[in-house]
Amino acid sequence: MSVTIPDTQRWCVGFFFHYFMTNTMSKARIISELREAIAQNERLRPLTKKTYNSRVNQIEKSDAFPLKKNTDISDLVEALNPRDNLSTEYSVVVTLQIFSRMSPLFKKALGGNEVQDDLRVLAEELGDEKRKEQHETREDDVSWEYLQGLSYGDKDLTRQEQLVVDLYIKPGVHVDAGQVVPRADFTPAKIVDKEEDMTDEDMNYVLLDTEKPFIRLNAYKTAHRFGPRDLYLPKEIVAKIPKRNEYLFQGHNGDPLTDNAFQKMSQRALTKLTDGKKKLGITKIRRAYAQHISKHMDTKTRSKLAHAMGHSTATSRAYAQEEA
Repeated sequence: MSVTIPDTQRWCVGFFFHYFMTNTMSKARIISELREAIAQNERLRPLTKKTYNSRVNQIEKSDAFPLKKNTDISDLVEALNPRDNLSTEYSVVVTLQIFSRMSPLFKKALGGNEVQDDLRVLAEELGDEKRKEQHETREDDVSWEYLQGLSYGDKDLTRQEQLVVDLYIKPGVHVDAGQVVPRADFTPAKIVDKEEDMTDEDMNYVLLDTEKPFIRLNAYKTAHRFGPRDLYLPKEIVAKIPKRNEYLFQGHNGDPLTDNAFQKMSQRALTKLTDGKKKLGITKIRRAYAQHISKHMDTKTRSKLAHAMGHSTATSRAYAQEEA
């Protein structure tokens, strides 16, 4: 039995098939150009390229890209930030600006110069909101003095958990200007015998067999701005690091802990210090120390320590104004 398809239905089917194929091929071409631009950019560190490619994958899977006639740039931003997180939203907007500079096709797919102006305004508004949220006093804040009074002497902490406390609270890691509290940058950190073995720019290193043992951070969030950083290790910490390990923090299989595993282990260790009364993590520890140095140290020292922690001068200044 044959079925006759009316001309109007045949036209509709043909139109939507043509639209789907054209849109799909166009999207593939845009994504391909963007990936190539990232790969060919010699100024980008491998870690940054990995982050950018992860965002490209997310954009590629999104139905909100390329922008359609009746859609807005906010629709794409919302699709790329499903949990409605302020920091993620800010990161998405800034990344869209960067991608637009890298790929003319991507910029066109977003709506050209007019949308770039919208992104610029949105980035400024989100940046202001992010800074305001970052520096407002929170109910669950803790002071640095409170943290210094904690001890794991009678707590059930593993050796790795004790090492986390030593690195982030007391005795801590240091630069010439004083103690610093880095982000979750201690993994992966490979233990080496000599400085000449520190050859991978995307690996952090630990050198123990030297007059002044230190951790060299190559791969961290603001490395593109501040470059490699050396953090010196007190003898109490050196004594806690297993010399047989290949990495500062590693799993039972000998591989370095993943970022996620290290964050969870750190939060567990720091929370144990309070007998579970307070939920502590690295971000909260950094915040407490940043507020401490803004209150008790002069501007020059505060600036040096802020930079060593990967904070901008503006962030350091904001903490100082908050304490004023």
